[in-house]
Amino acid sequence: MAQLPRDSRCTHSGGCMARSTALVTGASRGIGAAIARGLATDGMRLIGLHFGRDRAAAEQVAAEVRAAGAVPVLLQHDLSGGADAAKELAAAWQAAVAEAGHHGTDVLVSNAGINAAAPLSALESAEYDRVIAINLTAPLFLIRELAPHFNENAAHRIRG
Repeated sequence: MAQLPRDSRCTHSGGCMARSTALVTGASRGIGAAIARGLATDGMRLIGLHFGRDRAAAEQVAAEVRAAGAVPVLLQHDLSGGADAAKELAAAWQAAVAEAGHHGTDVLVSNAGINAAAPLSALESAEYDRVIAINLTAPLFLIRELAPHFNENAAHRIRG
């Protein structure tokens, strides 16, 4: 059986991510930034870098992703709007994927998250609602919005 040539940036586990697409939420710093850089190093072609506030940090990650050979797409969205925010982010990502000439989403890394700024004894309902919207509601509805657009075998690549 003939084999397709492997991209030199295929992962150690044998899977090759050349020509693939990934959306990483919370990608401007910390774990999300590290995941985005790792995906680029492993050969991911198009990486959506979602961020909430820190554009400068997101642009730095985008430069690193670009240097590793991937095409970064910056997507600034406040996920505290829960389901509606997830729908807006999904639409922006799908438009970017289509504009870049790709089809669908291969990997979704749901990394965005926040902690309550107050101890439990002082936690206000609005702050609790914000934490739940960003940490639980938005990721669930982002999966729901993107699921019809996952590429074959992508469903097992949802990480969060």
